[in-house]
Amino acid sequence: MAILFQCPSCAAQIRVPDAAAGKKGTCPQCGVKLLVPTLPEMTPHSAEPSAPPIPADPAPFPVPVDSPPVDDVPVAPPPEFANLEANPFGGTTTPSIALQLKKRRRARRKGGLWLPLLCGAAFVGVVAWFYWESTPRLEGTLVGTVLDSPDLYPAYLPAKGIEVDPATRKKVLDDLKDHPARPVGPLMELTLRGSPEGLEVEVAEGKAAQFVRISPLRDAALLQYHQQHAASLDERRRAALAEGLKKFFRTWSEYIDQSDLFVDFASYTESVALPALVSGLGHHVEAIAGNRRYLCVYEDTDGNLYFLLPPGTQAFQLQGRDINGEIVFPGKYTVTVANEKTKLKAPLRPRSSGEETPPSRRDLPPLQPLESS
Repeated sequence: MAILFQCPSCAAQIRVPDAAAGKKGTCPQCGVKLLVPTLPEMTPHSAEPSAPPIPADPAPFPVPVDSPPVDDVPVAPPPEFANLEANPFGGTTTPSIALQLKKRRRARRKGGLWLPLLCGAAFVGVVAWFYWESTPRLEGTLVGTVLDSPDLYPAYLPAKGIEVDPATRKKVLDDLKDHPARPVGPLMELTLRGSPEGLEVEVAEGKAAQFVRISPLRDAALLQYHQQHAASLDERRRAALAEGLKKFFRTWSEYIDQSDLFVDFASYTESVALPALVSGLGHHVEAIAGNRRYLCVYEDTDGNLYFLLPPGTQAFQLQGRDINGEIVFPGKYTVTVANEKTKLKAPLRPRSSGEETPPSRRDLPPLQPLESS
């Protein structure tokens, strides 16, 4: 016979042998300390016990003797009750109905999280697909036009926008007025001319190059991209130009004092001359032809981009330019170059500044004060 009782803490049903009655142990389910009830406590109607059968030859009534209390008599536990601390009751436990329902609710709650997660992932996927399909892709084909010695207006940088001390600024501008800097290469010829009002930057084709013009804003995706990002692209260009001008003016000031000082015009071509001649988009793109990169050298008020490429170039890639490890423009276009040369009827103005420029291209009179944009 075994004793079956319920844990008062977790309501687990515990079954132990009769020998464990009145002893202390630990609930195997929740670990609470328990006292095993005695057999009379487990009998529902102990007040009216049923009469036991009378034996045929009843034994004589036992004579009461003095005996020590039950708790003081050492009792050897049965084998299944020997390790009371490790397994206090030595029997099996049956979880209560409440505990079983609680576990089922937990399992349902855990399983129920998958459905909202799957629905959310599906919704995000649909939105991403719709955005991808509805967003114009910056890729495709553009047409390039070869220009026959175009007449391009120079770019003008007002003196007050050059962030150096006034003495250095005046010193450099005066020197560049008397001795304009003219770095010449096989692809391009640059001129940096100074005046009290500012710095003039001019570009012309070299002996081993030809101007190729493309009109990126005729592409619907590029036009949309330009409308959305023109301001931020030009802000980056202006920041790079301002930093390049500071370094150039300080270096040129040292060059005036030390005529044998070497000036690296190649670095200032990318940091001063070309950023002055283009706008935001032109500053962030480049042409790849024959595994060589060519920077945009001019951008006019209509958004056309000009590159100086080797004669005979039939096609090239227009892509984002890597500036200090960062490529801002995400597009990639294939540009097919037309064979016939086009002669421009009027000189073009640079898009970079937006200010009014003097009417003549060479031997200019002193520049008028210009407002920085």
